[in-house]
Amino acid sequence: GRILDDSDLRACGAVVYAKKTHRVLFLLRSGEKHNNTWALAGGKVEKDESIKSALIRELTEEIGLDITQSKLIPLELF
Repeated sequence: GRILDDSDLRACGAVVYAKKTHRVLFLLRSGEKHNNTWALAGGKVEKDESIKSALIRELTEEIGLDITQSKLIPLELF
């Protein structure tokens, strides 16, 4: 195999928390890879894309969330 560097590991994820109901959103995956497992919303960050832009895109694609009406609070970058 090859050694991965930081440029190979660009991904984003979100904890989507509903204040009114005090619930956290998890997605049930389907398909061949990781079928029937739970995950947070998120995905890969495209080349020349900011983490914030990628997260907004992924949340729109995966759950149809209009992030402009929500708050983004960075928790950790590693």
